[in-house]
Amino acid sequence: MQPSDASSAETREPISISVIIPALNEADMIGGCLESLAQSDFPADRFEVIVADNGSTDNTVEVAESYAHRLQLTVLKRPAVTVSRLRNLGAATARGEILAFLDADCLAPRDWLRNLQRHSSAEGSGVVGGYIAILPDSRWVARAWYGSGYAPRSGEVSYVPAGNLAMQRASFLKIGGFGQELRTAEDFDLCLRARGAGFPVRGAAELAVLHLRTPQTLMQFYKRERWHGAHVGKTLLKNIRNWVDFRACAFAAYMLFCTLLALAGLGLVWAAHRYELLLAALVGILAGAVAGTVFKLRTTRQRHRLALTFIQLSVLHIVYGMARARALISMQTAYPRNAISSLKEDAPWHP
Repeated sequence: MQPSDASSAETREPISISVIIPALNEADMIGGCLESLAQSDFPADRFEVIVADNGSTDNTVEVAESYAHRLQLTVLKRPAVTVSRLRNLGAATARGEILAFLDADCLAPRDWLRNLQRHSSAEGSGVVGGYIAILPDSRWVARAWYGSGYAPRSGEVSYVPAGNLAMQRASFLKIGGFGQELRTAEDFDLCLRARGAGFPVRGAAELAVLHLRTPQTLMQFYKRERWHGAHVGKTLLKNIRNWVDFRACAFAAYMLFCTLLALAGLGLVWAAHRYELLLAALVGILAGAVAGTVFKLRTTRQRHRLALTFIQLSVLHIVYGMARARALISMQTAYPRNAISSLKEDAPWHP
């Protein structure tokens, strides 16, 4: 005898995890993201997927809705708001005990949800997440920066990216969710506030996801880091007591000082044929890049082609420092709306 619908509803397991995916014009990516979740080894009736669309003008919504028969799917539409608001909107709609945030251009491994539940179920688990894995055919920029400098790691970390982050719903609500006024650095801000409220912030190597839009060229890398640094200054002002965590800001300020010194040195070369100030500034820039590279490589186990990786990372740290310095002095810190509109064509919307 078949059970009635009412008895089936009573015995059905509750939703454990809500996966929240913000999206804007992601028609070419979101299908792969949802497909990776559809192939998860986690029970299909124990998780839901919420796509929060930011007013896409392509067929992002249509592609997402095509997975309604394979996933417990909800598509929300909220145009012209920050990505933080999109994530908070998804969280407000979610039914799961655990909120998992995933970017539309990421592919989750089959065991991602199962591992995520294991790391997030304990009381007081705080913020947990993983870093990104790069495509096998990535160019040297991606291999050096994300393969070496940001390799997946486990244990206490300063922050985890919002594109691969999970938190218990109760804890998320307790700290107020993502800062809705922030267009970038919202993950850094959330992790700072979580730690300030007594919650740990942990990375787990097995939670790494494959990122399909990893910067492959120096120009892409520069634009991405300029975009990421857009609201770091604002985040600093909000969390001034946690200044120890703002190594990126300190590095940006240092590189900005050296760059201004180099410009002054160029003026001195033109006016008086004196090269001392310019040489000192260039040495300072190189020293900063080398120091950043040493810091990134201090825990790496990679020994193959270490000298080449060291040189590549040093170059990338110069570009990183210039990008973050440019973000630091832009109008975004004081006038974020005006500055964001000026950057829309230069930088990707997604975090």
